[in-house]
Amino acid sequence: MDTLFHASDLHQLVFDSLFEPAVIINRDGIIKSVNPAWRQFPWFDDETLENYLDQSYLELYQDQENLLAGITRVLQATEMTYNQKVIHGAYSFTVNIMPLKNQGSEVIGALIVYMNTTEQTKLEEIFVTGAKQFRLIAEHSNDMITVTDATGNVEYVSPSHEVILGYIDQSNIFDSVHPEDAVRFKRLSNEILETKESRKLELRKKHRNGNWIWVETVCSPVLSDENKVQNLVFITREITDRKQLQNELERMAYYDFLTGLYNRRRMRMAMDEVLESSAKNDEQFAILIMDLDKFKWINDSHGHDAGDLVLKEFANRLLSCKGDTEIVGRLGGDEFCVVMNAVHGRESIHQFIHRFQQALIEPYTFPNTDESILIKSSVGYALYPSHGDSVKSLLKYADNALYKEKRMPFNGKATKRLRKKVNL
Repeated sequence: MDTLFHASDLHQLVFDSLFEPAVIINRDGIIKSVNPAWRQFPWFDDETLENYLDQSYLELYQDQENLLAGITRVLQATEMTYNQKVIHGAYSFTVNIMPLKNQGSEVIGALIVYMNTTEQTKLEEIFVTGAKQFRLIAEHSNDMITVTDATGNVEYVSPSHEVILGYIDQSNIFDSVHPEDAVRFKRLSNEILETKESRKLELRKKHRNGNWIWVETVCSPVLSDENKVQNLVFITREITDRKQLQNELERMAYYDFLTGLYNRRRMRMAMDEVLESSAKNDEQFAILIMDLDKFKWINDSHGHDAGDLVLKEFANRLLSCKGDTEIVGRLGGDEFCVVMNAVHGRESIHQFIHRFQQALIEPYTFPNTDESILIKSSVGYALYPSHGDSVKSLLKYADNALYKEKRMPFNGKATKRLRKKVNL
């Protein structure tokens, strides 16, 4: 379980505090952990709950082929997330599946969160059949319920808005949405008007204190006798805790835990994206690979903790050279990478390398000591399309160029002179 959840107290705390029932499975589909909300599931009791730990989660849904296929795709890393509605007796849920990854960005399991949509489904049915009954249930609902006309003008707001947002907002429903989410929210509304089908969206709404909170809203159309959208029913719940966990999982998946830079997986995605854009727009781009000279010696002489400090300092100095068109990441160990987008020939690359080498001139002093070292680096690069027309061929060319750079006699002599200068 520690390996699955990155051995982090923060992760476990957020997992346990999720309002929604949640379960963690390993890559074989075996249940490794459940949160307290899971214990309140309508089909579990304390006696039978323990029987599910270390048992196959997939066997619980043998008759749900689409769900099993979705979980399999997430575990095999062919799909980032998956969600599907499931029915358990009188209860309905939307099941959200998100991958769990190790430090090497390999999928080692999945986080499965259950969103109870039973009340939402009943409310949608009741709104059509009886307005009084709808209002009675909505007044006592923990979810925020909003009814608008087809253009988003609010006609009804449930009291739960004041509990969650701190105020009752009866303006147009699009007005209290974060500006970055407004376009997607309006697009979703237009899709509902066209398809007459429900849609779900995660967005940010403004709290009374001025902060933005994450919510998940399900919007369903109410049709007139002429089969036209007469009203829109929005059922919204706060998902701040779940979003926090999701963001943490994303950080684990795409960011290097030591330096905070993009990791190998995210850099490879960036390379693929830049290659596609460059090919489409007939532009050049470059991949630079650099590592620390004599890094093994630093680890052996000063210890791995000191080596980690040097890696972080190296990352900071590399970041200080980054412009708007460069993407910086750590590939692993002491190997780093820069993707330079829309470069204008090799001169642009040489200028960046010069800035980078200049940034390394000043010695690095270890915290709380008088001990300093000079950080040196070798760099190899590949230019698209001159040195290759695929990410694989460009990486191979840049790696070979780095190897040749490190074998140059001047490089070795320079490193020895630097070591002597700082008494390493």
